[in-house]
Amino acid sequence: YIVTDSASILRDDSVYAAPDSTEQQKGCIFAEGKLAFSGTAKLRIFAHGADAIHSDKSVFIRRCSDIDIESHGGDAIQAQKHIRIEGGIVNINSTRAGSHGLIADSLISIAGGRTTILSNTTGHNEKRKNSRGIFCDSIISITGGIVKVKESSLGGKGIRSGRDIYIKNAIVDVLTFGYDDKETSSKNKGIRANNDIHIDSSRVRVRATNGWNEGLEAKHHLYLTSSLVELKAHDDALNVGIDSDAKRKSDNRLAGNIIMNGGRLYTVSEMDATDSNGEIHINDGLVFSISHGKGSRAFDCDFREFYIGPNAIVVGISNAISPFTGKLL
Repeated sequence: YIVTDSASILRDDSVYAAPDSTEQQKGCIFAEGKLAFSGTAKLRIFAHGADAIHSDKSVFIRRCSDIDIESHGGDAIQAQKHIRIEGGIVNINSTRAGSHGLIADSLISIAGGRTTILSNTTGHNEKRKNSRGIFCDSIISITGGIVKVKESSLGGKGIRSGRDIYIKNAIVDVLTFGYDDKETSSKNKGIRANNDIHIDSSRVRVRATNGWNEGLEAKHHLYLTSSLVELKAHDDALNVGIDSDAKRKSDNRLAGNIIMNGGRLYTVSEMDATDSNGEIHINDGLVFSISHGKGSRAFDCDFREFYIGPNAIVVGISNAISPFTGKLL
């Protein structure tokens, strides 16, 4: 338990002393068990030799915490299981190539407060070839507060989940402006999930510039409910589903659908602005989609249905139209 009753600074060296016996040296603050932070005074961490905060189990940051991290030797906060931010202020500046702002295996949960991640890394290293602002092998859940991520590494991702991303009652702002990493074939993306993305009663803004960057990508489905979502990218601003015909035909669940129930969606792109490899269902709400690229589309719906509900308003501006869709309802 780390409780900050007064302003504190913790700093490590760029080179750690050789460990004696089996002692591990994974971070400026390291625990083989759980780490819990609380208190109202500012805690500043300057990490030069390894991660700033590392737990072999979980990291918990309580309400009213105030933590500033300068991470130059590794990840800013890493947990083998969970990272839970209950509230407070968390500011991260990460500069080491291939490092991440928040990284956990099982869950990253942000329930309130203000979390700001600035990733100034470039290039890659042998272990982790591209940086991510927030990275979890499983689920990322943002259910309150304000989250801002600025990612500039080659082939980096602002927010990257190995499974699902849930955003509810929150403000999320992601800016990525690194170029593609040609050596690793990794493209820069704003928000990416290997499964579904759920956005409910939130405001989400994603800007992905430089290279062939995509704004928001879900490998399965995107569910939008009563939210304001603004996406701008050089490549597809919004992309869902597996883009292989063979995979889609073998399993329709992989096609990927956009399902919108209320709110506003704005997409602007040099390529396809709103691209679904499955279906598009705009049951309610306002959608405004603009594609500036030659031969690109405002809407690209490849599979089965493009449904527009009676209370929905859909506007598309582009130089081309989507190929024929089986049903336009």
